[in-house]
Amino acid sequence: FGSGSVASVALIDFANIPADQDSVKVCAITAPMSSYDATENVYVLTLNGPKSSKDFKLDAEGRIVYADFVSFVEGEFGKNPNYVREMTAIVTAYTGDGKTAVENILATSGTFSVKAKVNAPFIDPNGYYIVGDFLRIEGENPDEPVSYGWDQKAAQPFKHIGSDDDLYANPEFSIVIETTKADQYWKIIPANNYNGDFWKEGDDGVVGVIVDGDDSMEGSLTTTSPKAGKIAEPAKYKMTINLLEGTYKFEKMEYAEFVYFIGATDGWTNAEQKLQSPNFDGYYTGYVYCADPNGWGNEFKFQRVAGSWDNQINSGTFSGGITDDFEDGGDNIRATAGEGVYYVEMDLVNSTLKATYIKNMNLVGQFNGWNSADDAQQMTWNGTDYCWEITGAGVSSEGWKFTANDSWDINLGGDIANLTQGGSNLNNVGTTIKLYPTRRTSDRIYATVE
Repeated sequence: FGSGSVASVALIDFANIPADQDSVKVCAITAPMSSYDATENVYVLTLNGPKSSKDFKLDAEGRIVYADFVSFVEGEFGKNPNYVREMTAIVTAYTGDGKTAVENILATSGTFSVKAKVNAPFIDPNGYYIVGDFLRIEGENPDEPVSYGWDQKAAQPFKHIGSDDDLYANPEFSIVIETTKADQYWKIIPANNYNGDFWKEGDDGVVGVIVDGDDSMEGSLTTTSPKAGKIAEPAKYKMTINLLEGTYKFEKMEYAEFVYFIGATDGWTNAEQKLQSPNFDGYYTGYVYCADPNGWGNEFKFQRVAGSWDNQINSGTFSGGITDDFEDGGDNIRATAGEGVYYVEMDLVNSTLKATYIKNMNLVGQFNGWNSADDAQQMTWNGTDYCWEITGAGVSSEGWKFTANDSWDINLGGDIANLTQGGSNLNNVGTTIKLYPTRRTSDRIYATVE
């Protein structure tokens, strides 16, 4: 660095930076000598992350704007606070005569390391539970008292939304609850409490609201002296919590999350395949395998509760029309394209039902030029295991997806354990791939790659 030097500093732990601090020291600078006496040197830090590089204005003490540094580190690595993040950097010194805007490079440092650790709230990797007045456990016999929901026995688990790979990239959990009385109180218990000191407080302890009895439908969560929130109106709700942002939201549900397929495929006995309405808004999608092994006709219905014929969903439900590869079969719904898998779009708000017969399911990606009609990567339906499968798959880590009917209209990607329509590219690598689309054994559409 000319006649000067640049040296690394100790780990920059965001948890130890005061809230009012506006700059952070990322290196130690000993200034190189300039032949100009009338101006101070200008320094630029080039910071290299795994995704990109960025230049920062650096003062003579080796400090940059703290907010800009936080933004870069979180953008490159995410917000998981459990790891030290290491970046490479160089410093360039510029100098001038103080009379013109032109500055000349005086010196460039060698590469050095900048280490940082982000600060974020604790998120329990094993999940969360809700407790409250509306939860109860009936005794095994009439003489046993009812246990109301403020203990471990009554606690109900939240479901994590998204991939489990990085909870700080997917920090939301949800649960569906129902209250039958007004003014029902609740709190949230992390799994480490559930399996240990149930009511322990602290950063990794009980989660609640700031003001006791807060009945807001959405608001802030806290682990500092957490109080009980309140559900004012009896109803069925979806509750979503975001542990990174420290927020909660209740949404009153008019529709259930799932409806269940039952029909000739399994002898009208098991409502196992299901469609999902992730927003509980009455718009359901998914895949169903329609077959007629007993010669009864390739027909079916849907149940709102698996195993119950109360308020069933049949052909008469769809006054707005049944289109494409399904048709009105009298009281039943009929699959018209024959045995196979259908992609279903059910709109209970507008009373419509649409089905697309899946003629083929292919693998498509960088490895085959994103050719959605590549017959060499076509999967075979396994009617016993309810999955599409292929051996000798050519997928690569550069990205791939599942596509149907030689088209991009229907495509699956995102998380291999929770595939979604139009999801991002997959990078799992293997030669034997099985895709399970019907939610028969899981609430999710998923695949395995070996």
